Amino acid sequence: MRTQSDRIRHTLGYQLGSIGVVMPMVSYFTGHPMWALGVLAVVFATLCASWNYLFTGWFDRRLARSGRLKSKTLKDRCLHAIGIELGILWMTTPLIAWWLSLGLWHALTMDIALVALYMVYTLLYNWLYDKLFPIKPQGIEIEGAHHP
Repeated sequence: MRTQSDRIRHTLGYQLGSIGVVMPMVSYFTGHPMWALGVLAVVFATLCASWNYLFTGWFDRRLARSGRLKSKTLKDRCLHAIGIELGILWMTTPLIAWWLSLGLWHALTMDIALVALYMVYTLLYNWLYDKLFPIKPQGIEIEGAHHP
């Protein structure tokens, strides 16, 4: 298990890395200035966190009513993830269109590309983080380990 301070370091590193790595790439490929994309990033982070909280609460209540909350199936997890992502696209696409003066179709394709880019960034960030800051076993006896 990770400690609370480790989770905070992970979250701050993720966000700072996102601003330092992803936003310059998006700015380069779209031609939009970093400040404009930075404002969107802050708004999106707030929207995504809020939507995740609200949707997950609703989804868990739905599963609890059906008696499946403690034994979520792969289908349940996939539906949850799809609901999160579709809700985010529904909220962020019009904001991208308005803020960057784009048509809705262009904004939607840009938003989908951002989701794909963030999936790759998230995968690489978490892999690197786990390499740099491995989880230390706590109170677990490891076979073959030598103790002083």
